Amino acid sequence: MPRCYNEMSQPESPAWLEPQEAGPVILKGKTKRCGSCKQELQLEEFYRHRGKHDGRQTVCKECQKQQGRERHAANPQPFRQQVRRWRVANRERSRQLDRDRRARAPEPLRQQARDWRARNPNKVREDNSRRKRENREKVAAHCALYYAVKTGRITPEPCRLCGRSAEAHHPDYGRPLDVAWLCRTHHLRLHAKLFSLLPGAP
Repeated sequence: MPRCYNEMSQPESPAWLEPQEAGPVILKGKTKRCGSCKQELQLEEFYRHRGKHDGRQTVCKECQKQQGRERHAANPQPFRQQVRRWRVANRERSRQLDRDRRARAPEPLRQQARDWRARNPNKVREDNSRRKRENREKVAAHCALYYAVKTGRITPEPCRLCGRSAEAHHPDYGRPLDVAWLCRTHHLRLHAKLFSLLPGAP
C-alpha cells in the first residue's frame, strides 16, 4: 500500500531557506550580485536593509556612493539646504565635528579654502563688500587698530590666557583701541560664548 504524501520523504531545503528565529536570513556563501555594477561581492559590501531577505541592500555601497555623487553634482541645492537645516538643528554637534575635522587634518582644509577663493574671486569680493556694508562700525574699528599698530601707538601682546601669539578682540567697537589680546582659539571660544548668550540663540 503506497504511503500518504505526508509520509513520503521530502528533499531537504537549502539551509538559507530555513526559518530563522530572529533577524534577517543570511546566505551561507555571504556574497550577492550588485544590481548596478553586476559584480559578485561580499555581503559586507552592501548596506543593511531589514526588509530584504538577506538583510542587505540590492546595490553595493560603492555604487550607492557614486549615485549620490552624481545626484549631488546634477542638483546640489537640495543637499546644501539639507546640510544647513541639520547644522541649525544640531549647532553644537556641528561645531564639534568641524573642530574634530580641523584637528585631524588642518592643512587640507586650509588648502581647500584657498582653492575655493582662487576659483571664485568675484564671490570673495562680493562677500567682502557685503560684510563691510553690514558691519561698518566693526570695519572702522579694525582699520583704526591696524593703523595704531602700524604707527607704533599700540604694541601687540601675547594671549592673556595662554601666552601664545594673539589677535585683538574688541569688547566695544565704539572704542577701537580698547582691545583684549587673545589667541585664535580663545578668541573663537569667546565669540561662541557671546553668541550663545544672544536672545533667540539655540
